[in-house]
Amino acid sequence: MQADTNKASITDLNKPTEAGNHFSFRVLLCAILLLLLISCSSGIPKIVETYEVKSVFNGYLHVSFKGDILFQGVVGNTYDQVKKPEMDSPVYLASLTKLFTKLAILQLENGGKLDLDQTISEVWPHFQPTFGQEVTVRHLLEMKSGLPRELHDGESLTMVRYDDHKRGSPYLDTIRDISLSGTPGETVAYSNLGYWLLGAVIEVVTSSNLDEAYRTLLFEPYDLEQSGLHQMEMKPLPSYSFQGNSPQRDTTNYSGRYASGGAYSSVKDMIRLAETLGSEFVDSENLLFGKNERLEHYGSLPNATNVFVVDRKADFCFIFLNNSGIADLSEITNLLNEVQVELGIEVAPTEKRKIKVDAMSTLRDSVPLEHAMLEWSKALEEGDEQALFEILNSVSEQGAFDQDEATWSELSRLPKRFSGWKTFGYRLVRESPAGYEIWYGAETGEKMAIRWISSEQDPGLIHTIFIQPDDMEWMGKDF
Repeated sequence: MQADTNKASITDLNKPTEAGNHFSFRVLLCAILLLLLISCSSGIPKIVETYEVKSVFNGYLHVSFKGDILFQGVVGNTYDQVKKPEMDSPVYLASLTKLFTKLAILQLENGGKLDLDQTISEVWPHFQPTFGQEVTVRHLLEMKSGLPRELHDGESLTMVRYDDHKRGSPYLDTIRDISLSGTPGETVAYSNLGYWLLGAVIEVVTSSNLDEAYRTLLFEPYDLEQSGLHQMEMKPLPSYSFQGNSPQRDTTNYSGRYASGGAYSSVKDMIRLAETLGSEFVDSENLLFGKNERLEHYGSLPNATNVFVVDRKADFCFIFLNNSGIADLSEITNLLNEVQVELGIEVAPTEKRKIKVDAMSTLRDSVPLEHAMLEWSKALEEGDEQALFEILNSVSEQGAFDQDEATWSELSRLPKRFSGWKTFGYRLVRESPAGYEIWYGAETGEKMAIRWISSEQDPGLIHTIFIQPDDMEWMGKDF
Protein backbone atom coordinates (compact mmCIF):
# COMPACT_ATOMS: atom_id res chain seq x y z
CA MET A 1 0.00 0.00 0.00
CA GLN A 2 2.82 2.40 0.81
CA ALA A 3 4.54 1.77 -2.53
CA ASP A 4 1.33 2.54 -4.49
CA THR A 5 0.83 5.79 -2.61
CA ASN A 6 4.40 6.78 -3.36
CA LYS A 7 4.00 6.21 -7.12
CA ALA A 8 0.87 8.33 -7.19
CA SER A 9 2.64 11.19 -5.42
CA ILE A 10 5.57 11.18 -7.85
CA THR A 11 3.21 11.15 -10.86
CA ASP A 12 1.32 14.14 -9.44
CA LEU A 13 4.53 16.21 -9.54
CA ASN A 14 4.37 16.29 -13.32
CA LYS A 15 0.91 17.87 -13.35
CA PRO A 16 0.32 21.62 -13.09
CA THR A 17 -1.27 22.69 -9.82
CA GLU A 18 -2.97 25.87 -8.70
CA ALA A 19 -0.87 26.12 -5.57
CA GLY A 20 2.34 26.22 -7.61
CA ASN A 21 5.82 25.43 -6.43
CA HIS A 22 5.06 25.38 -2.70
CA PHE A 23 2.54 22.60 -3.17
CA SER A 24 4.96 20.71 -5.45
CA PHE A 25 7.70 21.01 -2.85
CA ARG A 26 5.43 19.61 -0.13
CA VAL A 27 4.46 16.68 -2.35
CA LEU A 28 8.10 16.06 -3.21
CA LEU A 29 9.03 16.14 0.49
CA CYS A 30 6.28 13.66 1.34
CA ALA A 31 7.41 11.39 -1.48
CA ILE A 32 11.02 11.48 -0.27
CA LEU A 33 9.99 10.72 3.32
CA LEU A 34 7.84 7.85 2.11
CA LEU A 35 10.72 6.47 0.05
CA LEU A 36 12.98 6.68 3.08
CA LEU A 37 10.41 4.82 5.16
CA ILE A 38 10.12 2.08 2.55
CA SER A 39 13.92 1.88 2.30
CA CYS A 40 14.32 1.59 6.08
CA SER A 41 11.77 -1.18 6.37
CA SER A 42 12.73 -3.15 3.24
CA GLY A 43 15.34 -5.15 5.14
CA ILE A 44 12.77 -6.88 7.35
CA PRO A 45 11.14 -9.00 4.60
CA LYS A 46 14.60 -10.03 3.40
CA ILE A 47 15.57 -11.16 6.90
CA VAL A 48 12.33 -13.12 7.22
CA GLU A 49 12.89 -14.70 3.81
CA THR A 50 16.20 -16.22 4.90
CA TYR A 51 14.40 -18.07 7.70
CA GLU A 52 11.58 -19.11 5.40
CA VAL A 53 14.10 -20.68 3.03
CA LYS A 54 15.41 -22.78 5.94
CA SER A 55 11.79 -23.87 6.62
CA VAL A 56 12.32 -23.79 10.37
CA PHE A 57 9.01 -22.04 11.10
CA ASN A 58 5.34 -22.44 10.33
CA GLY A 59 3.65 -19.40 11.78
CA TYR A 60 2.30 -15.88 11.47
CA LEU A 61 4.58 -12.92 12.19
CA HIS A 62 3.78 -9.31 13.07
CA VAL A 63 6.50 -6.65 13.31
CA SER A 64 5.68 -2.99 14.00
CA PHE A 65 7.94 -0.06 14.81
CA LYS A 66 6.99 3.50 15.73
CA GLY A 67 3.41 2.98 14.63
CA ASP A 68 4.21 1.40 11.24
CA ILE A 69 3.64 -2.26 10.35
CA LEU A 70 6.90 -3.43 8.78
CA PHE A 71 5.96 -7.07 8.27
CA GLN A 72 2.75 -9.01 8.72
CA GLY A 73 2.20 -12.40 7.20
CA VAL A 74 2.78 -16.13 7.10
CA VAL A 75 6.30 -17.44 7.54
CA GLY A 76 5.93 -21.06 6.60
CA ASN A 77 7.47 -24.22 5.25
CA THR A 78 6.62 -25.83 1.93
CA TYR A 79 4.62 -28.84 3.17
CA ASP A 80 1.18 -28.81 1.55
CA GLN A 81 -0.34 -30.98 4.29
CA VAL A 82 0.65 -28.56 7.06
CA LYS A 83 -1.97 -25.90 7.79
CA LYS A 84 -0.44 -22.45 7.99
CA PRO A 85 -1.85 -19.98 10.51
CA GLU A 86 -3.44 -16.74 9.42
CA MET A 87 -3.73 -13.57 11.45
CA ASP A 88 -6.92 -14.74 13.17
CA SER A 89 -5.99 -18.44 13.57
CA PRO A 90 -5.96 -19.62 17.20
CA VAL A 91 -2.82 -21.59 18.09
CA TYR A 92 -1.49 -22.97 21.37
CA LEU A 93 0.42 -20.33 23.32
CA ALA A 94 2.44 -22.75 25.47
CA SER A 95 4.19 -20.68 28.19
CA LEU A 96 2.81 -17.43 26.75
CA THR A 97 -0.25 -18.55 28.74
CA LYS A 98 1.62 -17.30 31.79
CA LEU A 99 1.18 -13.77 30.46
CA PHE A 100 -2.61 -14.21 30.57
CA THR A 101 -2.32 -15.57 34.11
CA LYS A 102 -0.10 -12.72 35.28
CA LEU A 103 -2.43 -10.13 33.72
CA ALA A 104 -5.48 -11.72 35.35
CA ILE A 105 -3.76 -11.60 38.75
CA LEU A 106 -2.82 -7.94 38.25
CA GLN A 107 -6.38 -7.13 37.17
CA LEU A 108 -7.67 -8.63 40.40
CA GLU A 109 -5.13 -6.58 42.35
CA ASN A 110 -6.04 -3.39 40.48
CA GLY A 111 -9.70 -4.06 41.27
CA GLY A 112 -8.97 -4.43 44.99
CA LYS A 113 -9.95 -8.11 45.03
CA LEU A 114 -6.49 -9.49 45.75
CA ASP A 115 -3.39 -8.50 47.71
CA LEU A 116 -0.18 -9.83 46.16
CA ASP A 117 1.41 -10.17 49.59
CA GLN A 118 -1.27 -12.51 50.91
CA THR A 119 -0.19 -16.11 51.34
CA ILE A 120 -1.82 -18.87 49.31
CA SER A 121 -3.62 -20.08 52.44
CA GLU A 122 -4.98 -16.61 53.20
CA VAL A 123 -6.52 -16.33 49.75
CA TRP A 124 -7.48 -20.00 49.53
CA PRO A 125 -8.54 -21.32 52.96
CA HIS A 126 -9.12 -24.88 51.68
CA PHE A 127 -5.54 -25.24 50.44
CA GLN A 128 -4.05 -28.10 52.46
CA PRO A 129 -0.22 -28.11 51.94
CA THR A 130 1.62 -26.24 54.71
CA PHE A 131 3.85 -24.34 52.26
CA GLY A 132 0.71 -22.33 51.50
CA GLN A 133 1.28 -20.53 54.81
CA GLU A 134 4.72 -19.28 53.61
CA VAL A 135 4.38 -18.68 49.89
CA THR A 136 2.61 -15.50 48.77
CA VAL A 137 0.88 -14.65 45.51
CA ARG A 138 3.81 -12.35 44.72
CA HIS A 139 6.30 -15.21 45.23
CA LEU A 140 4.34 -17.30 42.70
CA LEU A 141 4.11 -14.41 40.25
CA GLU A 142 7.85 -13.67 40.38
CA MET A 143 8.96 -17.33 40.33
CA LYS A 144 10.47 -17.01 43.81
CA SER A 145 8.34 -19.57 45.63
CA GLY A 146 10.93 -22.34 46.02
CA LEU A 147 8.50 -24.78 44.39
CA PRO A 148 9.73 -27.38 41.84
CA ARG A 149 9.27 -26.92 38.12
CA GLU A 150 6.50 -29.54 37.90
CA LEU A 151 4.14 -31.32 40.25
CA HIS A 152 5.43 -34.79 41.12
CA ASP A 153 3.65 -37.75 42.65
CA GLY A 154 5.99 -40.64 41.87
CA GLU A 155 6.14 -39.24 38.34
CA SER A 156 5.94 -35.82 36.73
CA LEU A 157 2.33 -34.64 36.41
CA THR A 158 2.14 -32.21 33.52
CA MET A 159 -1.63 -31.94 33.11
CA VAL A 160 -4.17 -30.62 35.61
CA ARG A 161 -7.21 -32.80 36.29
CA TYR A 162 -10.35 -30.71 35.86
CA ASP A 163 -13.59 -31.28 37.73
CA ASP A 164 -17.04 -31.32 36.10
CA HIS A 165 -17.07 -27.51 36.09
CA LYS A 166 -13.67 -27.40 34.31
CA ARG A 167 -11.95 -26.05 37.40
CA GLY A 168 -8.43 -27.04 38.37
CA SER A 169 -8.46 -25.68 41.94
CA PRO A 170 -10.26 -28.66 43.59
CA TYR A 171 -7.52 -30.96 42.28
CA LEU A 172 -4.70 -28.66 43.38
CA ASP A 173 -5.94 -27.96 46.89
CA THR A 174 -5.38 -31.60 47.82
CA ILE A 175 -1.84 -32.06 46.50
CA ARG A 176 0.74 -33.43 48.92
CA ASP A 177 2.95 -31.09 50.89
CA ILE A 178 6.22 -30.10 49.18
CA SER A 179 9.56 -29.17 50.69
CA LEU A 180 10.64 -25.82 49.28
CA SER A 181 14.11 -25.50 47.75
CA GLY A 182 14.78 -22.31 49.72
CA THR A 183 13.23 -19.40 51.56
CA PRO A 184 10.37 -17.91 49.51
CA GLY A 185 11.27 -14.56 47.97
CA GLU A 186 15.02 -15.15 47.73
CA THR A 187 15.81 -17.10 44.57
CA VAL A 188 14.25 -17.17 41.09
CA ALA A 189 13.46 -20.73 39.98
CA TYR A 190 11.16 -21.46 37.05
CA SER A 191 8.01 -23.25 38.16
CA ASN A 192 5.03 -24.32 36.08
CA LEU A 193 3.49 -25.60 39.32
CA GLY A 194 3.65 -22.07 40.74
CA TYR A 195 1.56 -20.78 37.84
CA TRP A 196 -0.90 -23.64 38.25
CA LEU A 197 -1.43 -22.39 41.80
CA LEU A 198 -1.94 -18.85 40.49
CA GLY A 199 -4.62 -20.23 38.18
CA ALA A 200 -6.32 -21.83 41.17
CA VAL A 201 -6.07 -18.55 43.12
CA ILE A 202 -7.83 -16.79 40.22
CA GLU A 203 -10.59 -19.42 40.30
CA VAL A 204 -11.05 -19.07 44.07
CA VAL A 205 -11.18 -15.26 44.00
CA THR A 206 -13.55 -15.07 40.99
CA SER A 207 -15.69 -18.13 41.87
CA SER A 208 -15.37 -19.32 38.27
CA ASN A 209 -13.20 -21.65 36.24
CA LEU A 210 -10.02 -20.21 34.74
CA ASP A 211 -11.39 -19.95 31.21
CA GLU A 212 -14.36 -17.91 32.45
CA ALA A 213 -12.05 -15.74 34.56
CA TYR A 214 -9.77 -15.07 31.59
CA ARG A 215 -12.83 -14.01 29.58
CA THR A 216 -14.15 -11.68 32.27
CA LEU A 217 -10.81 -10.12 33.18
CA LEU A 218 -9.03 -10.06 29.79
CA PHE A 219 -10.77 -11.35 26.68
CA GLU A 220 -13.98 -9.31 26.87
CA PRO A 221 -12.45 -6.00 28.09
CA TYR A 222 -9.71 -6.12 25.44
CA ASP A 223 -11.85 -7.60 22.65
CA LEU A 224 -9.81 -10.79 22.28
CA GLU A 225 -12.03 -12.96 20.09
CA GLN A 226 -9.84 -15.97 19.25
CA SER A 227 -8.48 -16.66 22.74
CA GLY A 228 -9.43 -19.28 25.30
CA LEU A 229 -8.45 -22.20 27.49
CA HIS A 230 -11.07 -24.90 27.18
CA GLN A 231 -11.87 -26.02 23.65
CA MET A 232 -15.60 -25.36 23.49
CA GLU A 233 -16.70 -22.75 20.94
CA MET A 234 -13.29 -22.65 19.26
CA LYS A 235 -10.40 -25.06 18.84
CA PRO A 236 -6.76 -24.24 18.08
CA LEU A 237 -5.48 -24.74 14.56
CA PRO A 238 -4.07 -28.24 13.89
CA SER A 239 -0.50 -28.34 15.11
CA TYR A 240 2.59 -30.35 14.21
CA SER A 241 5.85 -31.74 15.42
CA PHE A 242 8.53 -32.81 12.97
CA GLN A 243 10.07 -36.27 12.80
CA GLY A 244 13.07 -35.78 10.57
CA ASN A 245 11.74 -33.89 7.56
CA SER A 246 8.26 -35.31 8.01
CA PRO A 247 5.54 -33.23 9.75
CA GLN A 248 3.42 -35.22 12.20
CA ARG A 249 0.01 -34.01 13.39
CA ASP A 250 -0.03 -33.52 17.17
CA THR A 251 -3.54 -34.19 18.48
CA THR A 252 -2.73 -33.65 22.16
CA ASN A 253 -5.21 -31.43 24.03
CA TYR A 254 -2.83 -29.14 25.89
CA SER A 255 -5.54 -27.30 27.83
CA GLY A 256 -4.49 -29.51 30.75
CA ARG A 257 -1.34 -27.39 30.98
CA TYR A 258 -3.75 -24.96 32.65
CA ALA A 259 -2.47 -21.56 33.79
CA SER A 260 1.15 -22.31 32.84
CA GLY A 261 0.72 -23.39 29.22
CA GLY A 262 -2.78 -24.47 28.15
CA ALA A 263 -4.32 -21.38 26.51
CA TYR A 264 -4.59 -20.50 22.84
CA SER A 265 -4.82 -17.21 20.95
CA SER A 266 -4.23 -15.58 17.56
CA VAL A 267 -1.78 -12.98 16.34
CA LYS A 268 -4.75 -10.64 15.84
CA ASP A 269 -5.69 -10.94 19.52
CA MET A 270 -2.10 -10.63 20.69
CA ILE A 271 -1.70 -7.40 18.69
CA ARG A 272 -4.75 -6.01 20.47
CA LEU A 273 -3.26 -7.09 23.77
CA ALA A 274 0.08 -5.47 22.92
CA GLU A 275 -1.65 -2.18 22.11
CA THR A 276 -3.47 -2.27 25.44
CA LEU A 277 -0.35 -3.10 27.43
CA GLY A 278 1.57 -0.37 25.66
CA SER A 279 -0.89 2.34 26.63
CA GLU A 280 -3.75 1.49 29.00
CA PHE A 281 -2.82 -1.29 31.38
CA VAL A 282 -2.07 -0.23 34.95
CA ASP A 283 1.25 -1.74 36.07
CA SER A 284 2.13 0.43 39.07
CA GLU A 285 4.85 -1.91 40.36
CA ASN A 286 6.49 -2.59 36.97
CA LEU A 287 5.77 -6.30 37.34
CA LEU A 288 5.17 -6.59 33.59
CA PHE A 289 7.71 -4.36 31.87
CA GLY A 290 10.38 -3.80 34.47
CA LYS A 291 12.84 -0.90 34.48
CA ASN A 292 13.72 -1.32 30.80
CA GLU A 293 10.10 -0.81 29.69
CA ARG A 294 10.29 -4.10 27.82
CA LEU A 295 8.07 -7.17 28.01
CA GLU A 296 9.49 -10.33 26.41
CA HIS A 297 7.80 -13.74 26.72
CA TYR A 298 8.48 -17.08 25.01
CA GLY A 299 6.44 -20.27 24.78
CA SER A 300 7.38 -23.71 23.50
CA LEU A 301 5.65 -27.09 23.28
CA PRO A 302 6.27 -30.03 20.93
CA ASN A 303 3.69 -28.40 18.65
CA ALA A 304 4.21 -24.66 19.27
CA THR A 305 7.00 -22.06 19.20
CA ASN A 306 6.01 -18.52 20.14
CA VAL A 307 7.40 -15.14 21.15
CA PHE A 308 5.71 -11.91 22.28
CA VAL A 309 7.74 -8.70 22.64
CA VAL A 310 6.51 -5.20 23.47
CA ASP A 311 9.18 -2.54 23.94
CA ARG A 312 7.50 0.67 25.08
CA LYS A 313 10.68 2.74 24.99
CA ALA A 314 11.48 1.80 21.37
CA ASP A 315 7.80 1.64 20.33
CA PHE A 316 8.47 -1.85 18.94
CA CYS A 317 6.26 -4.92 18.77
CA PHE A 318 7.25 -8.42 17.62
CA ILE A 319 4.66 -11.21 17.77
CA PHE A 320 5.32 -14.62 16.23
CA LEU A 321 3.01 -17.60 16.79
CA ASN A 322 3.82 -21.01 15.24
CA ASN A 323 1.61 -24.10 15.21
CA SER A 324 4.72 -26.29 15.06
CA GLY A 325 7.70 -27.07 17.25
CA ILE A 326 11.25 -26.32 16.13
CA ALA A 327 14.42 -28.23 16.95
CA ASP A 328 16.54 -25.23 17.97
CA LEU A 329 14.83 -22.47 19.98
CA SER A 330 17.74 -20.12 19.31
CA GLU A 331 16.37 -19.70 15.76
CA ILE A 332 13.47 -17.60 17.05
CA THR A 333 15.75 -15.39 19.16
CA ASN A 334 18.13 -15.04 16.20
CA LEU A 335 15.26 -13.79 14.02
CA LEU A 336 14.18 -11.33 16.71
CA ASN A 337 17.73 -10.06 17.17
CA GLU A 338 18.31 -9.57 13.43
CA VAL A 339 15.10 -7.56 13.13
CA GLN A 340 16.10 -5.37 16.07
CA VAL A 341 19.58 -4.76 14.63
CA GLU A 342 18.03 -3.80 11.28
CA LEU A 343 15.82 -1.23 13.03
CA GLY A 344 18.61 0.11 15.22
CA ILE A 345 16.89 -0.95 18.44
CA GLU A 346 19.34 -1.09 21.29
CA VAL A 347 18.39 -3.76 23.79
CA ALA A 348 19.98 -3.39 27.19
CA PRO A 349 22.84 -5.93 27.16
CA THR A 350 22.60 -8.79 29.57
CA GLU A 351 25.14 -8.16 32.25
CA LYS A 352 27.81 -10.84 32.07
CA ARG A 353 27.94 -12.81 35.24
CA LYS A 354 30.07 -15.58 36.57
CA ILE A 355 28.53 -18.97 36.00
CA LYS A 356 29.23 -21.69 38.50
CA VAL A 357 29.25 -25.13 36.91
CA ASP A 358 29.56 -28.60 38.36
CA ALA A 359 32.17 -31.05 37.12
CA MET A 360 30.93 -33.53 34.53
CA SER A 361 32.27 -36.29 36.81
CA THR A 362 29.36 -35.61 39.20
CA LEU A 363 26.87 -36.83 36.59
CA ARG A 364 25.48 -40.30 37.26
CA ASP A 365 26.11 -42.99 34.67
CA SER A 366 23.03 -44.86 35.90
CA VAL A 367 20.67 -42.03 34.87
CA PRO A 368 20.06 -42.22 31.08
CA LEU A 369 19.90 -38.45 30.56
CA GLU A 370 23.06 -37.75 32.58
CA HIS A 371 24.91 -40.62 30.88
CA ALA A 372 23.93 -39.13 27.51
CA MET A 373 25.30 -35.75 28.56
CA LEU A 374 28.66 -37.34 29.34
CA GLU A 375 28.82 -39.26 26.06
CA TRP A 376 27.59 -36.29 24.03
CA SER A 377 30.27 -33.99 25.46
CA LYS A 378 32.96 -36.52 24.54
CA ALA A 379 31.55 -36.67 21.00
CA LEU A 380 31.62 -32.87 20.80
CA GLU A 381 35.26 -32.71 21.92
CA GLU A 382 36.12 -35.37 19.32
CA GLY A 383 34.09 -33.72 16.54
CA ASP A 384 31.96 -36.83 15.91
CA GLU A 385 29.01 -35.50 13.90
CA GLN A 386 27.10 -38.81 13.73
CA ALA A 387 27.39 -39.46 17.46
CA LEU A 388 26.21 -35.92 18.30
CA PHE A 389 22.89 -36.60 16.60
CA GLU A 390 22.44 -40.22 17.70
CA ILE A 391 23.19 -39.65 21.41
CA LEU A 392 20.91 -36.63 21.73
CA ASN A 393 18.21 -38.29 19.67
CA SER A 394 18.23 -41.33 22.01
CA VAL A 395 17.08 -39.21 25.00
CA SER A 396 14.73 -36.83 23.16
CA GLU A 397 11.05 -36.73 22.29
CA GLN A 398 10.28 -38.71 19.18
CA GLY A 399 11.09 -36.69 16.09
CA ALA A 400 12.54 -33.76 18.02
CA PHE A 401 15.66 -33.56 15.84
CA ASP A 402 16.51 -33.99 12.16
CA GLN A 403 19.77 -35.75 11.27
CA ASP A 404 20.13 -33.59 8.17
CA GLU A 405 20.23 -30.32 10.12
CA ALA A 406 23.38 -28.25 9.64
CA THR A 407 23.69 -27.91 13.44
CA TRP A 408 25.45 -31.27 13.84
CA SER A 409 28.04 -30.47 11.18
CA GLU A 410 28.72 -27.04 12.65
CA LEU A 411 29.07 -28.46 16.17
CA SER A 412 31.47 -31.17 14.99
CA ARG A 413 33.75 -28.50 13.48
CA LEU A 414 34.27 -26.64 16.77
CA PRO A 415 37.35 -28.66 17.93
CA LYS A 416 39.03 -27.96 14.58
CA ARG A 417 38.15 -24.27 14.56
CA PHE A 418 39.17 -23.46 18.12
CA SER A 419 42.33 -24.65 19.85
CA GLY A 420 41.87 -26.57 23.09
CA TRP A 421 38.08 -26.89 22.76
CA LYS A 422 36.85 -28.65 25.91
CA THR A 423 33.96 -29.14 28.31
CA PHE A 424 33.95 -26.83 31.34
CA GLY A 425 31.03 -28.41 33.21
CA TYR A 426 27.28 -28.23 33.55
CA ARG A 427 24.56 -26.59 35.63
CA LEU A 428 20.85 -27.13 36.19
CA VAL A 429 18.86 -24.12 34.95
CA ARG A 430 15.50 -23.69 36.62
CA GLU A 431 14.30 -20.50 34.91
CA SER A 432 12.61 -20.73 31.51
CA PRO A 433 13.57 -22.48 29.33
CA ALA A 434 14.60 -24.94 32.04
CA GLY A 435 17.03 -27.81 31.59
CA TYR A 436 20.66 -28.87 31.82
CA GLU A 437 23.17 -26.38 30.43
CA ILE A 438 26.64 -27.62 29.41
CA TRP A 439 29.45 -25.09 29.00
CA TYR A 440 32.30 -25.45 26.51
CA GLY A 441 35.21 -23.22 25.59
CA ALA A 442 38.57 -22.77 23.88
CA GLU A 443 42.00 -21.62 24.98
CA THR A 444 41.49 -18.42 22.96
CA GLY A 445 38.41 -17.34 24.95
CA GLU A 446 35.51 -18.47 22.74
CA LYS A 447 32.68 -20.03 24.76
CA MET A 448 29.39 -21.77 24.13
CA ALA A 449 26.54 -22.91 26.36
CA ILE A 450 24.23 -25.63 25.06
CA ARG A 451 21.06 -26.03 27.06
CA TRP A 452 19.19 -29.33 26.88
CA ILE A 453 15.61 -28.16 27.38
CA SER A 454 13.38 -30.62 29.19
CA SER A 455 10.17 -31.96 27.70
CA GLU A 456 6.96 -30.55 29.18
CA GLN A 457 5.45 -34.03 28.98
CA ASP A 458 8.40 -36.02 30.37
CA PRO A 459 11.25 -34.10 32.07
CA GLY A 460 13.40 -37.21 31.57
CA LEU A 461 13.42 -36.47 27.83
CA ILE A 462 14.76 -33.53 25.85
CA HIS A 463 12.37 -31.33 23.86
CA THR A 464 14.94 -29.18 22.07
CA ILE A 465 18.33 -27.52 22.56
CA PHE A 466 19.23 -23.86 22.97
CA ILE A 467 22.69 -22.89 21.69
CA GLN A 468 24.23 -19.74 23.18
CA PRO A 469 27.56 -18.72 21.57
CA ASP A 470 29.69 -16.11 23.39
CA ASP A 471 32.65 -14.15 22.00
CA MET A 472 32.70 -16.23 18.84
CA GLU A 473 31.39 -16.64 15.31
CA TRP A 474 28.64 -19.22 14.90
CA MET A 475 26.66 -20.16 11.78
CA GLY A 476 27.95 -17.09 9.95
CA LYS A 477 27.13 -14.58 12.70
CA ASP A 478 29.23 -12.90 15.36
CA PHE A 479 28.22 -13.18 19.01
